[in-house]
Amino acid sequence: MDYLEQRIKEIEEEIAKTPKNKGTEKHLSKLKSKLAILKEQLQKKKTKSSGKPAYQFAVKKEGDATVAMVGYPSVGKSSLLNLLTNAESEVADYAFTTLNVVPGIMEYRGAKIQLLDLPGIIEGASYGKGRGREVLSAARNADLIMIVSDVDNYEKHFPQIEKELYEAGFRLNKQPPEVKITKKDRGGLIIKIAPSIPINEKDVKELATDFNLHNAEIIITRAESLEDIADALIGNRKYVKAIHVVNKSDKLKTLPSSPYIFISVHTGQGIEKLKQEIWEKLELIRIYTKKPGEKPDLDHPLIMKKNSHIQDIKEKLKIKGEIKYARVWGESVKFPGQKVGKDHIVKDKDIVEIITD
Repeated sequence: MDYLEQRIKEIEEEIAKTPKNKGTEKHLSKLKSKLAILKEQLQKKKTKSSGKPAYQFAVKKEGDATVAMVGYPSVGKSSLLNLLTNAESEVADYAFTTLNVVPGIMEYRGAKIQLLDLPGIIEGASYGKGRGREVLSAARNADLIMIVSDVDNYEKHFPQIEKELYEAGFRLNKQPPEVKITKKDRGGLIIKIAPSIPINEKDVKELATDFNLHNAEIIITRAESLEDIADALIGNRKYVKAIHVVNKSDKLKTLPSSPYIFISVHTGQGIEKLKQEIWEKLELIRIYTKKPGEKPDLDHPLIMKKNSHIQDIKEKLKIKGEIKYARVWGESVKFPGQKVGKDHIVKDKDIVEIITD
């Protein structure tokens, strides 16, 4: 066992034996931050020593957004994909049916949403078991993670899958910290922390040194813990929204009160609710466009992200020239046909007419 592996083992043992309470929060956060940096260094070392880049599932992004379906084998991901999309993912009653990433397109409210049925993962996937690192790498370009289990196992599966995703660098339903790191040739470490952040300069310097960063300016304007700082130093974290889906829920007489989405591929129960939740989590909106003197095209909405501007619409439509103004009909304006500028933020179902030079 080399030095890194030994230190990782020691810190993991210390975390395991440390009681979790208010008085140990800071100490545990410090240990977890060090652990994250050591694991990243060990992974880089292993990759470098192998001399071979890890195989990855290559999937071309299509449509207006991408959703990656992650779960253990035989929970019904393939059946769900086939129900929601035009895909034909093989379905069987035994584990590991899906050996490649199977994409499909779900059409909803005028949007084309790409769903990816990833091969089932197993415990230890984040460390490479069952080709887990390769499987999870396919989820890194997704705009939303759909964690899928079945009604018999979800209480056990969901925490385990969340742990695997966390170890693989995913940060689910979490805002990324605002940390600016500027490396320098000399001058040591200069740390600037916003007054409201409960982190001290000494701990940040210690983390940076553990990361072999000795000369840099680190400005922290948003962070919740030292773990956020470790994530910023590592720099390869994926901040993404996630939903939890429980399949085969037709087995239940009554659905429990839960933030999870209970569905049944067999009966269709909860499928419309799932589609709506995907739409809302992706924060998509529909914009109807029109040309001067013509009626708006209400059959083919332009799919945009929430809080998009008029300028964003122009760029997506590839309209030439500079925007003089736009006319908007809908909830984002005070009266129909109101003139707005390029920085105006549109809302779902707005009708937009752009006038350029």
